[in-house]
Amino acid sequence: MNARPGLRRVLGPFDATSVVVGAIIGVGIFFTPSGVASHAGSGWLALVAWGVGGLIAMCGALAFAELGGLYPHTAGQYEILRDGYGSLPAFMFVFSMRR
Repeated sequence: MNARPGLRRVLGPFDATSVVVGAIIGVGIFFTPSGVASHAGSGWLALVAWGVGGLIAMCGALAFAELGGLYPHTAGQYEILRDGYGSLPAFMFVFSMRR
């Protein structure tokens, strides 16, 4: 048997995109609609803001996925961001994620 240790990569591009879109919609729809609507001033502007935010989030997710795909082994978010963008952005990401 040629079983390699570690995690298997079984998600395709459609699967990964579905997970990201589902997470963005799932979190966003419960926490921010009233804030977006009040700041936008109209329903049309609120929908445009959601669309632009979704595109920005998708670009970030695709960049992060590309960085993660460069690693043949499992790596943490800090290591991937540090190697891709440097120590300061990686630290700021980890710092902003702590609760």
